[in-house]
Amino acid sequence: MLRWRLIAAAGILVPFFALLYLDDQHHGGRPGVYLALLAFAASGMAAAELNDLLHARGLAVSRTANVLAAMTTTGISMTPLAWTAYPNVCPVGKMGWTTLGAACSIGGVFLFELRRYREPGESLQRLSGGALAVGYIGLLMSCLIQLRQLAPSRLGLIAIISTIL
Repeated sequence: MLRWRLIAAAGILVPFFALLYLDDQHHGGRPGVYLALLAFAASGMAAAELNDLLHARGLAVSRTANVLAAMTTTGISMTPLAWTAYPNVCPVGKMGWTTLGAACSIGGVFLFELRRYREPGESLQRLSGGALAVGYIGLLMSCLIQLRQLAPSRLGLIAIISTIL
């Protein structure tokens, strides 16, 4: 049993350390670009896991809306990675993309529920699950992306590593 756990740990940690190396050495002037892709994928998987946890408790869950909302929040917060030097004339600051992503995601959850609504009952549970997915998963991953961009040197990378480990 221990042998399989060690093999699984190596299978997870080796690609993670490879991403850390790429993000530190070969980011092309965009620190955090490789780890942001990992955060984007992790937000989708974490939202799916949250859906399973809520469903196991007998709560109504809108699976598609929750996963898309968490991934939208994370995806929009990755927007500053499109520029090597952030433009001075941009009306949204680097940290503002996280707020914009959360607002768009919550709006999307509401629109999804408005389209689905037929009668009173489980709609509030589905809305609450969507808000939880945005707040707990989407904002967490978005803040990790912003933390990496905050200090473009190795300080941002050290902050991410200390948060994860």
